[in-house]
Amino acid sequence: MRRGSGINPLCYFASPPRIGHSWTARVSHSIVALQTRVYFYASAASGPVLPYGELLFDPTSPRYGLSVKASSGTQDAHAFVIPIDSALIGLSSASQALVIEPGGPLLCNAIDLTIGR
Repeated sequence: MRRGSGINPLCYFASPPRIGHSWTARVSHSIVALQTRVYFYASAASGPVLPYGELLFDPTSPRYGLSVKASSGTQDAHAFVIPIDSALIGLSSASQALVIEPGGPLLCNAIDLTIGR
């Protein structure tokens, strides 16, 4: 788990990804949140600091994916199955969650993920 300079709240939690298994994550937020997103990029970064938090992935690196959920309650689950493909073992990704609330977006902590067996 990475927080960069520490200004982003701890609101993103994830299981380790493994081939042939479901990868799961949760994003905690206030009851008024509209949507949560989890971004997956090839490279981690520290900064820049934006009005809604510190960006902890490099947006100029290849984007591996994006998970988007409409919010309900105070926590959203993001999940998908990692295919059974040995070529994926060792693939790393910098991931970070974003919460969209009526007052604007808010970046959470980041998690660096590496696909294992």
